[in-house]
Amino acid sequence: MAPLFKPAAPETVEKRAGDVILFYMQNIWTENFAPRHSEVDRAGRVKLRSVFDYLQEAAANHATDLGCGIGFLSASGKMWVLSRIAIELSRPLRLGDRLALKTYPTGFSRLFADRQFDMADESGARVLAGSSCWLLLDAAALRPLRPDRNLAESLPDNAGLPVFFPAPGKLVTPNDCRPVFRTGVVDSQIDVNGHMNNSEYAGMVHNALAGLLGRTPAVRTLQINFNQASRLNEAIELFGVVHDGGTFFIEGRDDAGNSKFQAAGSLFTDQN
Repeated sequence: MAPLFKPAAPETVEKRAGDVILFYMQNIWTENFAPRHSEVDRAGRVKLRSVFDYLQEAAANHATDLGCGIGFLSASGKMWVLSRIAIELSRPLRLGDRLALKTYPTGFSRLFADRQFDMADESGARVLAGSSCWLLLDAAALRPLRPDRNLAESLPDNAGLPVFFPAPGKLVTPNDCRPVFRTGVVDSQIDVNGHMNNSEYAGMVHNALAGLLGRTPAVRTLQINFNQASRLNEAIELFGVVHDGGTFFIEGRDDAGNSKFQAAGSLFTDQN
């Protein structure tokens, strides 16, 4: 994956006119997180599932601030779905960290709306960078819509801000993947869109890697491509491989052999 970039410039979220404070939609959204005990593994590292929870929470809250969040979606019969995401961590996130996550949209590429993530710790050092591609769907027909033509508000022009991983591409499943475990989609994994939540796939990646490695994984880089929605009671079989040097590939397939998701990345060589 590409090297880390310099942090984005700070944003301005208010202006003063006499005694009146005028608030504007934020081009860059900042959300703070302090990992909880339930969000970390046995070594005190933030679980991959929890990292994805942070990212999607900030993205959803920023979408609401920009006028294209859950209220707009419910009223207009639309939904956002995450199609692809790539992240890189400079170190594992840990219990006791104080984390500031910035996120911002960076325009459209074909049917995708692109969004970046930039997380720093209390010292200001970047600990995570990421890029994501989102689809806007007609909720009834599950048909992709052009986001530049179907949003109530125009998204901010953040052309001068970093794009960490331009256009995460298709992933090709290697021939040496082997079965790891079989699971099913349960009710607690279903989100407001009626399918398995994005962060649950990250949890499956974690568990598949643990099965392959025989220990708790510490993921450094990761790309996930979400190929098909997973619904309640569906069965998913996990396949994967970890290569020398710590690179890995994980895929989830349904009973017909269709790919539900693919994930590729690398591990921290130092597991401490």
